[in-house]
Amino acid sequence: MRIRDKSAAGRKKYRMMVIAVLLATVALSMSAFAGQWRQDDTGWWYQNEDGTYVKSEWSWIDGRCYYFNEDGYCLQNTQTPDGYSVDGQGAWIEGGVVQMQQEVQAQMQQGVQAQMQQEVQAQMQEQVEAPQQEPTGVQEQSQDSGAIKQIGNVLLTVPEDFAFHSSDERGIYMTSVDGSSLICIMSESLADFGGYADLVYTYQESVLDAAVEAELGTPQTKTTRQLSNGLWYSYHYMDASSLGIPGFLKVYARINGDRLQMVMFGGSISSLDTEEIMNSLTFL
Repeated sequence: MRIRDKSAAGRKKYRMMVIAVLLATVALSMSAFAGQWRQDDTGWWYQNEDGTYVKSEWSWIDGRCYYFNEDGYCLQNTQTPDGYSVDGQGAWIEGGVVQMQQEVQAQMQQGVQAQMQQEVQAQMQEQVEAPQQEPTGVQEQSQDSGAIKQIGNVLLTVPEDFAFHSSDERGIYMTSVDGSSLICIMSESLADFGGYADLVYTYQESVLDAAVEAELGTPQTKTTRQLSNGLWYSYHYMDASSLGIPGFLKVYARINGDRLQMVMFGGSISSLDTEEIMNSLTFL
């Protein structure tokens, strides 16, 4: 596996972004905390089990989605501030049809998968058409390997025989000098998930499990690892074909404070001490 231009790297970036999208999708599918509907002279609201109530957001309740205004009352037979329609009972409708939770979740995941397939095909085509050249990492290896880099809120030491490839607002990407393996590091604010950030945080292990499995398939093993920089969930795959490369795949994921953090190792990684590399990472 070799990176030409930035086509392959771009594809890896896109898959990391898809995981983030799936996290939001899974959070969207979760229902409100157990509670009950209440009514007064003004209208209906939904009181959670802990006494709080939903306000200024959408919430799935018993398979239907309702919008609650800033005072906590359910909007009915009108248009919501973000442009959607609700019926006389307050349920979200499209073309007069109530949108059910399971159906919406399935449609969202199908849409993400279709978009991912289109992007992968485009990236593959770019890679085929790109001129043959040696990966830039070979030229940069002597200065990158062992170098300490800070990108965003991540401080790292470039592993031996690896070279820094690129970075963007979502992550850091490194490739081995021989092009046989890659490392992707992502640290993203939960604020990107908007009103669903609390759900992502509350159900973090379930959300991570569902998102990783939806994107990469069922892992052969999942473990909990206590490393020097904190607790991580580790997912191990015997096949990295989901990334379009031969070899193995290992993903570390967690929600730490107000950030979603994921580190992905792919390709020829059987001799790579992933935990040593993980311990070298500092999240500021």
